[in-house]
Amino acid sequence: PPGKSAPPGKSAPPGKSAPPGKGAPPGKGAPPSKGKGPPSLGKGPPKGKPGKSAIVSGGLKAVVGAVRFKQLYWNPVKAAPEATQGSVWSSVKPLTIPEDVVEKLFGAKAKPPPTLKAEDKRKTMSTGAEKLRILGEKSRNIAIAFHSMPPPETVTRGLETLDPEVLTAEQLELMEPHLPEPDLKEAMQALQESTPGVPWDRPEMYMWAILQVPHFTLRVKCWSLIRTYKAQLREFDPPLVQLEGACQSLVNSGALR
Repeated sequence: PPGKSAPPGKSAPPGKSAPPGKGAPPGKGAPPSKGKGPPSLGKGPPKGKPGKSAIVSGGLKAVVGAVRFKQLYWNPVKAAPEATQGSVWSSVKPLTIPEDVVEKLFGAKAKPPPTLKAEDKRKTMSTGAEKLRILGEKSRNIAIAFHSMPPPETVTRGLETLDPEVLTAEQLELMEPHLPEPDLKEAMQALQESTPGVPWDRPEMYMWAILQVPHFTLRVKCWSLIRTYKAQLREFDPPLVQLEGACQSLVNSGALR
């Protein structure tokens, strides 16, 4: 109650202190800031991207942009600054060359992707592009020779019937140097059985069509001779007439009797 003081000899009860051995719990600090830290002084060079070109001892190193340079080699010559004073080098001013000019003059051309050799194609009997191929290096020449030929099935019919309206003498002349070997038929049959449903490439189609004709080599050579011998004989007509005249002169010569 107001006006009354505490009884003598007694003081106000002290506040409770922490039990012995236990300190007051430490206060929690402020939570860490979620904001971004101070900006860095500068960014490093981007990874994976080449920088400017630099001329160093032994060649032109690195690239400009995405263009790679040709390797240029030289031996650097260094001289003391006092040695160049008064010489022609002291009057040379720094030269700045645009990057596009440097790239055009010294940029290295990209190498084309490696291609499969014709020999490797022949060994593996490539079936690329969904076409069967087995002729190897001969394929290109055969494709050129048979470019003006009728379809393969028509070639087969022309060789079987020997019809001059189906195959011309010029076509026979182009065909004769590229007639297939008889043993090619077995190799083509084996490849066809191992890859069913895949068609032949165009040169192989013609070879397969010719192989279906019995005695195709004799047919082509005999038919070609029958159709061209008159033209070949005309080349020998003038010399033959002269030879016959010379023989008749010798027979009728009075001086030689």
